[in-house]
Amino acid sequence: ANRRQRTITDIQTRMGRFSKDYGETPVHEVTAPMLERWMEKHDYRGVTRDNYRRHFVAFFNFAVKQGYAKTNPALRIEVVSKDEKIPEIMTVPEVEQVLRSAETHYPKMVPYFAIGFFAGLRPSEIEQLDWRDIDFTRRRIVVRPEVAKRRRQRYVDISDNLLQWLTAHRRDHGPVFFSRYHFEK
Repeated sequence: ANRRQRTITDIQTRMGRFSKDYGETPVHEVTAPMLERWMEKHDYRGVTRDNYRRHFVAFFNFAVKQGYAKTNPALRIEVVSKDEKIPEIMTVPEVEQVLRSAETHYPKMVPYFAIGFFAGLRPSEIEQLDWRDIDFTRRRIVVRPEVAKRRRQRYVDISDNLLQWLTAHRRDHGPVFFSRYHFEK
């Protein structure tokens, strides 16, 4: 259904975990209480629980559509109420400390952090960004549809401070460097 690889991997991982415990159970015999007990057994709470519920709904919708089940038991699982989290805003000295530390220890990570701090792109968008998407002349970043969360192209202006940080690490092409290992370090 034109899902992105990241989405497919997430579905395979989550449904694979469920399948380890219930893989021999015919799909039409799975009940909402079974799904709830399974999530409780694994202590899934909050957002994680709701992500599983969402995947269950999609899976059982597929099963109903294919005629493997008459109803979708996941629709009877209550949606988790979540309080909106206010984004943590870093101070100027904190941002500077992260960028200077990256510059000293992992200079290839500086563009990743700078774009995140000053352009506001999502981490998953930056990880898929190519240097060709950064237009230094027009001072904008093109977030291509295949990279954007909503699959719509958009343009993000490059501020003076972002331009300064990017210019020192500029490349003509290739991915903007990202490494989970270096990020965590």
